[in-house]
Amino acid sequence: MLGLPQIPTKVKTLSSMLRFSSARLRQMVVAKCLSLGLYSMALDMCQQLIEGLKPLPHTAAASSTSDEWNVAIHALVSCERELSAFLANLASGDMDAADQRGNHPALSGRSQGSLISRLASVCQAACLKCASHGYIASFLDSYACWELTQTIFSQTTDGDFALLTKQTPPPTVANGASGNGSVGQNQNGATSRALPGSSCNPAPVESEHMELSGTEDPKDSSSSSWLGPLFLNAYTERGLVLDTERTMHLTYRLVSALRWLPTTETCGKNGDAGLLDSVGSFSSEAAEPKNKEPLRNKGSGSGSGSGSGHGYDYARSDEAMLSLLGVEDMRYEVIQRSSALAAHLAQNRHWILAVHVFELATSYLARSSFVCQASGGSAYANDALDEQRQRLTAGGVSADEMAAFFGSYDSAVPPLADVQTLVSKSLQRSLQQRGIDSVFVFSSMLMEPPAKAYQYLSTAMSHSGLLPARVIALANIGAACSLVWQQQALLDRCRTVAAAARWSEQLQLLQLKFDVALLNDPKPELLEPLVRPMLLKTGMDITALLEFADAFRLDETFVVLEYILLCCSVADVDGYQARILGIAGEIANAKLLERTYVEALENGVSTYDYERLQFVVQRLHELRPQDRIIGKYAAVLDILCSYDRHTPPTREELLVEQSRTHSLQSAVREAATGSADANTAGGDRIMAAADSSWQDLLASYPLARKRIPFHSLVNSSPWTTLLPELSVETIELLLPLSGPLELSEDDFYMNLIDSMLKRWKADNALTDGASDTLTAYELAANRTPTQFNTVQQLIRCFKDPEAAISTIKHLADELPCGPDRMAALKLGMKLLHKWGQYIRRMSQPESATMMAKAETIYFHFEKSYAAAKTETSLRRRGLEKYLPLFLDVGGGDAAIASLASVFEGECEHATRDPGGKGKEPLHATLQNLASIYDIGLSTLAEKLLSRYLEAPVVYGRSPERLDLPSMRYQAALRQPSSHEAVIRRRIVYILRMYPAADAVKYMMDFAYAPGGGVSCLNRARALAILFSFASDKEISPLQAPESVRRYFQALLYLADFEHVGIPQTTADFLNCDKAALARSIWVDNHEDPNVAQLVCNMCLDFVVQDCGLLLHILPRLSDSGRFFYVAHVLSIVSSLSCYASIADLAALWNQAVVGCFAQLVQRTDGTWIEDLFSVLGLCIRSRYLPDMDSLAIVRLLLQKADGQGVAPCTRGFQMACAVLDVFPHRGSAEQLFLGFIGDMEPDRVHRCILDVLELSENARTATMRGTQLFVDWETTRSLSLIFDHVDAIGAHELVLLRPPLGKAVRAFVQNRIRLDKLASTVNSCLDRNKRQIAIQLVCQYYESRSAEVLAADARRAGFAPSGPDEESLLLSGGGGSKAREYEDANSTTHSLGSETHNEDDGGGGGPDDTSVIVRLATRLSDQQKLSIYVNSHN
Repeated sequence: MLGLPQIPTKVKTLSSMLRFSSARLRQMVVAKCLSLGLYSMALDMCQQLIEGLKPLPHTAAASSTSDEWNVAIHALVSCERELSAFLANLASGDMDAADQRGNHPALSGRSQGSLISRLASVCQAACLKCASHGYIASFLDSYACWELTQTIFSQTTDGDFALLTKQTPPPTVANGASGNGSVGQNQNGATSRALPGSSCNPAPVESEHMELSGTEDPKDSSSSSWLGPLFLNAYTERGLVLDTERTMHLTYRLVSALRWLPTTETCGKNGDAGLLDSVGSFSSEAAEPKNKEPLRNKGSGSGSGSGSGHGYDYARSDEAMLSLLGVEDMRYEVIQRSSALAAHLAQNRHWILAVHVFELATSYLARSSFVCQASGGSAYANDALDEQRQRLTAGGVSADEMAAFFGSYDSAVPPLADVQTLVSKSLQRSLQQRGIDSVFVFSSMLMEPPAKAYQYLSTAMSHSGLLPARVIALANIGAACSLVWQQQALLDRCRTVAAAARWSEQLQLLQLKFDVALLNDPKPELLEPLVRPMLLKTGMDITALLEFADAFRLDETFVVLEYILLCCSVADVDGYQARILGIAGEIANAKLLERTYVEALENGVSTYDYERLQFVVQRLHELRPQDRIIGKYAAVLDILCSYDRHTPPTREELLVEQSRTHSLQSAVREAATGSADANTAGGDRIMAAADSSWQDLLASYPLARKRIPFHSLVNSSPWTTLLPELSVETIELLLPLSGPLELSEDDFYMNLIDSMLKRWKADNALTDGASDTLTAYELAANRTPTQFNTVQQLIRCFKDPEAAISTIKHLADELPCGPDRMAALKLGMKLLHKWGQYIRRMSQPESATMMAKAETIYFHFEKSYAAAKTETSLRRRGLEKYLPLFLDVGGGDAAIASLASVFEGECEHATRDPGGKGKEPLHATLQNLASIYDIGLSTLAEKLLSRYLEAPVVYGRSPERLDLPSMRYQAALRQPSSHEAVIRRRIVYILRMYPAADAVKYMMDFAYAPGGGVSCLNRARALAILFSFASDKEISPLQAPESVRRYFQALLYLADFEHVGIPQTTADFLNCDKAALARSIWVDNHEDPNVAQLVCNMCLDFVVQDCGLLLHILPRLSDSGRFFYVAHVLSIVSSLSCYASIADLAALWNQAVVGCFAQLVQRTDGTWIEDLFSVLGLCIRSRYLPDMDSLAIVRLLLQKADGQGVAPCTRGFQMACAVLDVFPHRGSAEQLFLGFIGDMEPDRVHRCILDVLELSENARTATMRGTQLFVDWETTRSLSLIFDHVDAIGAHELVLLRPPLGKAVRAFVQNRIRLDKLASTVNSCLDRNKRQIAIQLVCQYYESRSAEVLAADARRAGFAPSGPDEESLLLSGGGGSKAREYEDANSTTHSLGSETHNEDDGGGGGPDDTSVIVRLATRLSDQQKLSIYVNSHN
């Protein structure tokens, strides 16, 4: 509160001299402030007066103390009346008219709130000070009115809403009031009242309002921090924001009427007159009452008039009107005004405020009921007495008055129904807020009919399922109301709901998700899933769970069993043994307890927690002492407690354990984290666990580092757990498990050996990856059999010999090839011998059965031992790929077939690389392998020679596929990859094993072997091989070399005779006249092309000089399509002088060549290129080449090329290009070729260029193989013709710049440079403004030529040195407009000579000038070279 300045000392001295008391002085100050309109200062002075009052004595009523009381009360009453009139005038309906007259003070809405708050505060202080005196009733009425006014104002636009929004800054002193508190002038010249906080330094009224309305510094919230929870659930009604002007107008009118209503406290007088009369009148001027204005319209609710003072027209007229009303009229006025205000508040959803207005009005009306109005004297009229009696009977307000209260006085505002309707609406609103005001709701429900109140309560509880505390509060209210209404069923229902809400709140505090409906309508089978998570959340509090079970009728045995199960399963439960032993005795049903222990053992206790497992097993043993499985579990646990794990657990093992205990462990995790629903299934959690890393899983089971899983051992497959632990060091510790697990000790050793083999194999695999140069044999054979020595000690521990032998067999199969496998197989055979001796001592028939089994196993060991030796030999030589050939090979022909396959596979490599780079020769390898199967090398060689020499002859490829067998055989020999060539190389390699004489004899014996079992070509094959490695000197001891050659030739012809069906023997052929034989054969079989080919061969081989016969044979062969053969024959005939007289050779050449090209263009295989160059080679070597019709050939090929679709046939076009390049120049052929190119689109021309380049590459390859065509394939005629066409049409970009980029461009540039035809390209680049490309082309052109060429071009371009000094020479330019154009663009400036030389004048300068230009050529820039080239080539 703002402090009031102290009264000056001089004033106090003067008042003392005039015998004015301090209270009187303050009263005068209050009166003066009121007269000046300084209401804030007046209120401050009243506050000081009230605070300075002393207790009123009971003896001397006229003492100074009583005087101070009278002064203070009178000052407060005057201040209240004046402020009431002032505020009522502010809210009057004629505000604008008052402002125009200058009689209305300017005051904001917030300032009104400040005055109302200050006035209520002062009245409250007066009530507290007068608590023990008779003035308390009047001050309580004042405080009630202004407290209600303050509450209503806070709901208006200038109340709390304005404080929250703070749209405008706090207003200053109204209308520019002066600082000393005097009345200032407004803009219109009229006076207005200011409201300063003090006379010296006026403060805004808004600041006072903010201070008094409870606004405090946000930093100082110490009081609200502990007081807030006390009123947290108090109901606060939040209706619509009210309009300040209308609402406060109605409020001030009601307050004025209430203050003028006579009551018993005012001694039946109107307004504050009774109070003022009780305290006496004042002698000062300030104590005189104001002049009252006459009432214009009695009973009207509004009016205005002119009065003295500060122009409170409306307020004065209202007071005057109220002062003239009688008691009954005043009551009616109060009812009318309160009804209007209450209806306005109810319309804006302020039902509690409307009820408060109704309560305040009825309170005044009830107290005024005892004040009676005389009718013509002191006696009451009969009607008045009856009405008074009815009113007193009804509690102070009659039924008519009550009906008038709920009537309608404003058509814009609907009338009030009744108080109960207001209470119902406020009750519904209070039940919707978060906190429950229990007192308000309880009282409101008692005012409602029970059925409707219960409906409201039930609806509120149904919407409060997520707020247990709210449900509890509502249920308690319902229980209290049921006691008042005497409804037992409602009481039971509310108690059930309260219990459900209480436990739901507990469950929410435990962070457990559940369905509230389960608690409201409890069913044990649905609530049982909550027991386990509740136990975990409460820290295993069994007492709380038993209370929960009792509240919802759950089976206590079930709760106790769940408690025991969790105590056994949860690892962090302290004192689980004492907990279980202390409560297990309460379970009467032993079967249920046993089932619980079994569930804990199987699905709860960790498989690594041996202590808990032992405890559970002991409890089960107490319940089932004779159970063998329980004893087995106990024995296994005793052994495991003394064993430490050696290998870390695998991820799969941990996942299995987590899957086994997921139901209990997931509940534990959810209790720890509170992140999942206790009632959900564990499928999602299992999937999430499957995605966990090994480290996360191991962190969940720390004991797994040192312990092996118990459940995996006692289940059906204990080896899954035992195998990783088996080792030489641990087997003695694990062997005791064989008894309780009912396992054989031999199985331990067998599985240990198997695990050792797997580890060795893994180590070998790592070694293979680390060392690529070592073979599998080198990894195994380069070491001593250390692995087998380790295993051998374990094998000796076997008790069953059959199991030991089986283990050895498995060991031998798994060990790598080398000494370990060999040693294992030897030990196996040794044990088999001992086992056989033991079997012989057995009785029959068991002995015979076992002996047969032992012999079968021994045979298998022998076979494996032989296979191991073979594999060792093959791996030593790097021949592992042949191992499948020797599977199940016992010897004999099968072994020879396998050895033959090895020889065939390695013969080619051995033939190409006889030295073998340090490797063993192939025959040595064969000898080693053959010895394993008791086969000698000579025997193997004879078998192989006989196999290959007797193999059928496979003919080679023939262009016409109609050749004679001898010709096809010879063609096959010319192809290195042919089957016949391969067989020949194999036979030659085998013969190297023999001495030369033995090899010659062997081949001669085969060729001259009597009988008809060997074909002529097989004999010829042997003689051909003989001639390949044996000399005449080596053959002559057995047969004359010439005789052998004639025999070889006869064998080939005999094969041909046999093919064409002409009988002939070797002797007849060798002894007959070959010319006569040829003619006779032709006479009898001249229609057969094969016979014609045979006769032609005889004419050439035996030089039959018969031109006529040859002229008949060659056309016959051509007609049969054997053009390639005819071409080769013509090549031979052309070189023989005896056939020089044949005049038709040129025509035959043309026919044969055209036929060859016609067949080549139709080829579909990839051999056409070889035959093409073969034919071209024959043509090059022929003297009839100039007579060949290249035009016809080119036309044929281009026709074939053009008939293959949109793109030309690559093969036909390439052949046409080859003909143009090889055959002599023919202008007609070139013109035909250019016409063919000219009709093409640019993309087809580009494709043709690539085809010609491909042909050039193939031609260079053919030249390297020996086919010389004497053609420069870098600048072929066909390629040059294509590039000339490109230059002619200027389509360089369209033709050359196509994908694939670079190849065609590169070939074009090289061709143009080599042929010195670059000018057209350079000019085209310059025309297209591609100067840099032109420079690159010119530079490349001059780089490929000597400096003299550049000097000559410079001379032709008109450039010459200007003097003899080499360092100061400059080139002078001339020679045309283009030269000047390029020189202008050049950055280098040339000095022009005095004379311009041109080529017609013989050039410029002599030899000395040329030499100088040659020396200066290296110093020319690229731009100068471009200028020189352009001027010299245009």
